[in-house]
Amino acid sequence: MALRQAAAGFMETERGFRRIRGYRELPFLQNFLTSLTKHVFNLMNLKFPKTLIALFY
Repeated sequence: MALRQAAAGFMETERGFRRIRGYRELPFLQNFLTSLTKHVFNLMNLKFPKTLIALFY
């Protein structure tokens, strides 16, 4: 009986969970932002800091 009540509780809470729209495209966005940031740093004649690389990955 407890297992049945737990399953019912999980099914009820599942309704409140939302999937992020476009979650499959997040790696593409990450790569784009990394390349864009590197490009801007190159245009400004600045060295791309390694600490920023750690933030992107």
